[in-house]
Amino acid sequence: MAAMLKQDAAQYASQVFLFTQDSGKSWNLLNIPNVTLYSFLRAEGRYWAVGTEVIHKDQPGGGYAVPVVLYSSDGQKWNHSTGDLSACKLEMCTVCNRQGCFSSNGGISRVFLEKPTYSSFPANKDLTPKWASTDSTVCFVGSRLYCAALKELTQAPNSVAGSPVPTVVGPGRLGAPISQGPRCIVCGFDRIFVDKKAHAAYTIKLVLGIGKNGTVTSVEAQGAPTAEIKSRIEQQTQQWIFEPYLKDGAPVNMRLNTSVQVHVIKPRRATAGNRP
Repeated sequence: MAAMLKQDAAQYASQVFLFTQDSGKSWNLLNIPNVTLYSFLRAEGRYWAVGTEVIHKDQPGGGYAVPVVLYSSDGQKWNHSTGDLSACKLEMCTVCNRQGCFSSNGGISRVFLEKPTYSSFPANKDLTPKWASTDSTVCFVGSRLYCAALKELTQAPNSVAGSPVPTVVGPGRLGAPISQGPRCIVCGFDRIFVDKKAHAAYTIKLVLGIGKNGTVTSVEAQGAPTAEIKSRIEQQTQQWIFEPYLKDGAPVNMRLNTSVQVHVIKPRRATAGNRP
C-alpha cells in the first residue's frame, strides 16, 4: 500500500510518499526530488503520479518545469513513463482519474497507457475537478451536472490557450483551528495565481450561499484584480463543503461573508529553448 502526503492543500505544495510492504506493520517515507505532483492514483495495475519536474537546474537561468508521469508497482521504486506527454506541455496534465488527465480545458490525455490516447470535448469555463468519462462522453459536476460528447483524436491535440484547467486543491492541514460560525469540511484553495496582468497580494471578499446539505449554492468574489482570477476563485470555492448549519435543530440555508488572502505573480518570460 502507498499514500502521497502533501505539505499543504495547494497543488504546487511539495510531497512525500508513505509506503508499506508488510501489510502496515512498518512504514517508510520516500521523497522524489525535483518533482511537484498533482495527482496520485492506481490504474492499469500500478501506482501513478502526475505533475511537473524541474530539469536543467545546473544551467544558467535555474532550470524549468516539464510534464512528468511516474509509475510504480510497490510505491518504493518509481520510473518515468516513456509515453508521449506533448499534449501536457501548455497547462501540464492535471485533475487525473482512472480515465485519464485533463491536458487542457477541452482535452483528455490517457497517459496511463503504454501508448497514450487522446480525446477532445468543447471547452467549458465552469469545468471542475469532479469529472468522469466513458469512451464517448465526459461529465463533470459544478453547480449542476454537465455532459458533452468526446471526440477521439489520432494524435496529441495542439495546445491552445483559453479557458483554464481547474486547479487541484485538497483539504487544509490536519489540526488547523476550527473557524467560528459555519464549519467547513472541505475548503481547499489555491492561494497563488499566475497572471500576466497583476503582481501583488490581494484580500478577496467572498459572499457564499450555503444550502441545507452544506454545499455552496452561490458564490461571488469581490476584489479580484482580473476577471480570470475572479472566475477561478469562484470556481474553487464553489466546491467547498460545510457541515449543515442548524437552527432549532434543523438544517437551514444560510449566507456567509468571509475573505481569503491570495498572491498573484507574473509568469516567467520564456527564453530561447525554454518555457515559462
